[in-house]
Amino acid sequence: MRSDRRIKIAICDDEANVSLELSKKLNDILKADGGFAEIESFTAPEALIKRGGEGSSFDVIFMDIDWEGRGKGIEAAERLSHILPNASIIYITGYSERYVEQVFLRRSRLRGLLKKPINEDVLKSLLKKALEDEKSARRGKFSFSNRGGVYTIDYNDIIFLESKGHSLVIHTGSGVCHEMNGKLDDIETGFPDNFIRCHKSYLVNMDWPDRIDKKQHKFVIDSGKRPNAEDKECIVPISKFRYKGTRDKYLKYLTLKG
Repeated sequence: MRSDRRIKIAICDDEANVSLELSKKLNDILKADGGFAEIESFTAPEALIKRGGEGSSFDVIFMDIDWEGRGKGIEAAERLSHILPNASIIYITGYSERYVEQVFLRRSRLRGLLKKPINEDVLKSLLKKALEDEKSARRGKFSFSNRGGVYTIDYNDIIFLESKGHSLVIHTGSGVCHEMNGKLDDIETGFPDNFIRCHKSYLVNMDWPDRIDKKQHKFVIDSGKRPNAEDKECIVPISKFRYKGTRDKYLKYLTLKG
């Protein structure tokens, strides 16, 4: 778990004693391993979301699920997963059974669930996993070239790739489209497992779609996930030939990720 840089951690919980206890345990765990952390506490999800929208980044976010008797933390985590796509999220709760369905239905970069009172051994294991994932995410870049130069973008920011003739158009969550020469057949195998070839002309990142429209055979991505989107929905077609395999793989991916 050793790191050569400062780890940025956010704790979002309305109970000050929980935040203080968690902060102390995190510092002790990292210090024992020769690491160090910058920890910031938030007493409301909205404050953390605002900070992320202003450009602050975090490697790990500890998010309390239960706010005012509702699972508002799960909703906030879903929004944060698009504002801070590389941040690993660990839920904190004293009522894990109450929110199990919401945890699986909502989309976030979930890396575990920490029950109150906090068990230090469990915390250490979850933190280790989150930091390992964070290192992998920093290495998860796609590099390509075109007439404008050489570019590198996060795989997490790619919604889908579209084949047009001898060119590929890379559609991103930030609203920018890049074009490069190439064929999906030549680059598909180099992409992470969360990308699926749903059509001969489309390779989609399964972290982005909100749902599959089974009547029209397409992935649907709502505009709320795309900050500069003008259209209400982004559509990625699924070919009839690939529909069953795509649907099964997508549902399996959601289950394992949840």
